[in-house]
Amino acid sequence: MRNKLPSPLFGKPALTGRHLPSANLLVLVWRMPLPPNPSNRQPLAPKLRISSGPSDTIRSLLVAGSAFAAASIAHVALAHGHSQPAAADSKVVITLTGNTAAKAKLIAEKHGIAPGGTVALALAFDVAPQWHLYWNGINDSGMQPTIKLDLPASWTAGDIQWIAPERHITPGDIVDHVMQGQVTLIIKVTAPANAQLTDEATPLTIRGKADWLVCNEACLPGSADLAVILAVVANSEFITETSDAPVFAAARAKHPMPLPSDGSIVVKPGAGSVTFLSPGALGISFYPQAESRKPTDMVSGVSTESGTLTVAFDTDEAEKPIRGVLEIIRAAPDGSTATQVNPIPNAGLKANPKPVLPNAAKASFAAKPLMSWYTISLPATKTAVPAKTEDGK
Repeated sequence: MRNKLPSPLFGKPALTGRHLPSANLLVLVWRMPLPPNPSNRQPLAPKLRISSGPSDTIRSLLVAGSAFAAASIAHVALAHGHSQPAAADSKVVITLTGNTAAKAKLIAEKHGIAPGGTVALALAFDVAPQWHLYWNGINDSGMQPTIKLDLPASWTAGDIQWIAPERHITPGDIVDHVMQGQVTLIIKVTAPANAQLTDEATPLTIRGKADWLVCNEACLPGSADLAVILAVVANSEFITETSDAPVFAAARAKHPMPLPSDGSIVVKPGAGSVTFLSPGALGISFYPQAESRKPTDMVSGVSTESGTLTVAFDTDEAEKPIRGVLEIIRAAPDGSTATQVNPIPNAGLKANPKPVLPNAAKASFAAKPLMSWYTISLPATKTAVPAKTEDGK
């Protein structure tokens, strides 16, 4: 999936940014002026993306340019007015922030929890059209959303349950795995057996600090202090679902499942590669998780237009496991011709269409595709070598 948007500046240098989490800096990029022809308003140069963990040289260049960046921003603010709308013939001002391009809230599937029981909470985002958040995969840029819950003593929270991602490729073969539309990240919270009961006057408030990066042509950091109220009751039979319960069900529909045991999907590890077979499939894609061994070709070597996909992996990372999500595209059993959209309701925003099928799949089947996702976890093929200490031991 490629997002190519026109520059907000026509005939003037455009300033775009990319957040760099590890250095806590904003990378500023000047675009060349566009030609005066109004029928061709495409940027002459793609945006610059720098992955996390830059080299010391890049860090030095960024720090050295920070004074110039600050002066440039001040000049633009003075020239166009920081709070005034742009005139019809001036640049278009981006009015979104990280907290409006992706609106976050903390929600619960049920109104309460019993001592020793579990309740599903979720960090839920409404992401504006054409914007995206980052999945916890191998990405060339960006950072995944995080949340730190403030729980009572002896309460525990599980890991985020990630929905299946989409692949996002921008000029220069910059590959990211992203989430769009309504993004619901479920977290299970467990109460201890001796959890204190609450009443209507003193409910339990669970708070959390969330951080994220939402991107389009530029990236905007977002942060919010969130909270959700729960009742702690002795009898779980009296706990009812909240109005957000359907959002949780929709998110679970995009959770990867264990591989089926009926032979409909076969995984064959090889020497430096893994072959995935699913007879009759219209397409297969593999999305590597952050801790996985990296595929050698992240652009064209991780998807296919048939029922067979062979992914080659970096042989220098043989001590890492192969972990990720396998997406299978099949013909819908009902033969529907409707265009598939994101199955999760988008709370007032226009639904984002799923990526179109590869050309071969479109030629063989014009109906709505049926997508399913499966968890892939293969062990490392080589034992990691312990790092040597300074004395060589």
